[in-house]
Amino acid sequence: GKLRLVRLREISRIYLFGCGSLFVGYNLLFSQAVGLATDNHQALEVALINYLWPCIIILLARPMLGLKTSWLLIPGLVISFIGVCWCLTEGSLDLAAFAANLQSRPLPYILAFLGAICWGLYCNLTRLYGKNSDCIGLFFLVVAALLWVKFCISGNTIRFTGVRPVIDLAVIGIIYSASYALWEIGVQKGNMALLATCSYFIPVLSILFSSLWLSVQPPHVFWYGVGMVVAGSLICWAATKNA
Repeated sequence: GKLRLVRLREISRIYLFGCGSLFVGYNLLFSQAVGLATDNHQALEVALINYLWPCIIILLARPMLGLKTSWLLIPGLVISFIGVCWCLTEGSLDLAAFAANLQSRPLPYILAFLGAICWGLYCNLTRLYGKNSDCIGLFFLVVAALLWVKFCISGNTIRFTGVRPVIDLAVIGIIYSASYALWEIGVQKGNMALLATCSYFIPVLSILFSSLWLSVQPPHVFWYGVGMVVAGSLICWAATKNA
């Protein structure tokens, strides 16, 4: 069903201020983490840490939502996460390089990890206190306002070299806002276990969409990672069904 519009006084204060703060915090932490990355490789590693949030959603759903799982949850989470790592690193899984970067410049990784925790808490608390309250637009406005303030303070300027960047920006904005709106519906009304396990496909689909948009063909190792994500997600789903 559709989320109905409600007055602010009818909305749970925990959802409005608590979940709202977590939503804003996640977006600010992740954007700052990516911005602090020294190169594209470190940016991928930061994204990798951010993609811990599907694990965190499931782990927090056990105490917060009473989600029952079997022992299969652990291998399912591990396999899915390795699959994401495989996709992001093109099969290298270079832990030594990751450890060296973490030691030399830890702040981007810390911010990304805190952001993942914020998103895991947001999803579970929204399930508990959202009650069909549609505040995602309000949360977006706060995020946008804060990011614009940050941009203005930084002294940076925006430069467009043609029509293509404007089109790219419009498409990304539409997809970004629509995906969050649909996710909000899924969190409030859908099956949390299924939603969290299927969310492992988000980084994979993100890479695939970027490759298609940029006309770059994914390497063969990418599909091995996809296979691991699929297998791990199915195991996680089995863990919730056989608990």
